[in-house]
Amino acid sequence: MSKPRLCELYHLGVLFGDGALLFWPDAFLRHDFTGTLSSLWGWFPGTTLSLPLCPAISIQFTKEPKSQDALHGRSAMLRCEVGNPANITYEWYKDDERLENTERRFQEGSNLKFISVDRQLDAGSFYCKALNYGTGEMLTSTEASFNIKCE
Repeated sequence: MSKPRLCELYHLGVLFGDGALLFWPDAFLRHDFTGTLSSLWGWFPGTTLSLPLCPAISIQFTKEPKSQDALHGRSAMLRCEVGNPANITYEWYKDDERLENTERRFQEGSNLKFISVDRQLDAGSFYCKALNYGTGEMLTSTEASFNIKCE
């Protein structure tokens, strides 16, 4: 399951009795209002104006890994893909440890390819992370596992 977004309370500034709104320095401006602001929104002089801001989700999975049956010794693939792959890098994890590519199991594009599924080595939960290296946003996929059967 994807992790929930966190929202932050962003403090805009302080409303004064004359209708002036002094923004905090990180809001970059000072603006005078006509006085209707306080009556419309119920704000009064000395009130700190705050808004909850939730960052927009720019990464959304279009394909996430799914648990599946697999035959011991046969190939398999776990899929992971986002809608807009520009600036995205993918990482795969098994039981919360980052996976390194091997000859038997490796990342192929955004997916995790298994040349030969192994009952012991591939028991556990797999998931991928998509990182937008332009914005720093990271999204974690749902977990998936194999039900590995003998031929």
